[in-house]
Amino acid sequence: MDRMQFFQTVSTSVDLLLDGAVTSVGTSSIAVSIEVSAVDSSRTPRRLATSKFLMVSRSREDNRAQPVAKLNSPDGKHVAHPRKATSVEPSGWRPEEMALLHDLHRQRQIDASQFIWQSDCKDAKSVLMHSQARNVYGRIFGGHLMSQAYEIAWVAVYKLAREMPSPTFIDDVEFLRPVDIASVVSFEAQVVYTSGTDAIVDVKAIVHNPLLNETMITNTFHFGFQLDQLATQVVPERYDEMVTYVEGLRRCQSFQSIQNQD
Repeated sequence: MDRMQFFQTVSTSVDLLLDGAVTSVGTSSIAVSIEVSAVDSSRTPRRLATSKFLMVSRSREDNRAQPVAKLNSPDGKHVAHPRKATSVEPSGWRPEEMALLHDLHRQRQIDASQFIWQSDCKDAKSVLMHSQARNVYGRIFGGHLMSQAYEIAWVAVYKLAREMPSPTFIDDVEFLRPVDIASVVSFEAQVVYTSGTDAIVDVKAIVHNPLLNETMITNTFHFGFQLDQLATQVVPERYDEMVTYVEGLRRCQSFQSIQNQD
């Protein structure tokens, strides 16, 4: 999943309308956009969220990529929505990001009570995967993993801010490998970035095989949350924490730019 963005709180007292369409195709990939709207007694749709999915066609026999049908538009072109780079490693550090990190550490030296180390903003849980969460291929359904990851991300922000956060977006969900039934999966959440009333949480899903003493990361998730009060400022200490902090900053900026466009 590329991104899911929330515009309003989703209520359980209204009907939901899901409107989806294929927006572009590649050789074997398909991009799908979905809009979720609430329909109340007036029957007028009210947009709640949008999401973008990227799917790949593969053969059931050898798992190789399979070609998909071409998508024809009236003008013969597809205009992709621009996305800002969030990864630090390929694009490098920006001067304003380096200045921000320097200011964070300088301000913490003046008054440490207003700050918290990023390494102290962690939470985790382990879950046994049961067969009722399987998909049509006999593996664990990706939506079940996302639900578990969201819960621990929400708890991490809740414990940091001491108030109930509201979700704003889910960004760049990566399904690196399938998860088998009866697997033990640990979900490790870390609040990587806070600014004002915004908080960004990264979650890793790690499969454990106690019999073989093996562990592997199967999924990564990135969640954005909104708070009513100002959040405690998270400060990265090590280099790898600085990378996740800046990536969280870029995700937050990307979300805000899309909000301003809408």
